[in-house]
Amino acid sequence: MKTQLVNEVFSIVEAQLKSRPSAHEFEMGYQVRVAMDRIRFAIKTMERFAHNPAHLREVSLQLVDAL
Repeated sequence: MKTQLVNEVFSIVEAQLKSRPSAHEFEMGYQVRVAMDRIRFAIKTMERFAHNPAHLREVSLQLVDAL
């Protein structure tokens, strides 16, 4: 009886662990989000300061860092 209970608990815990993203998947998701934020920043900055070359260089640097 105890062995069956232990096996059931173990299978429940194992299923929960498999349903969560791995550390690698979590890190990749984070990096994608950072890149998206930098691209959004670059687009907004470019729209606001398109007439100023210094600001456009900053936008360019942000985009290069995102890639």
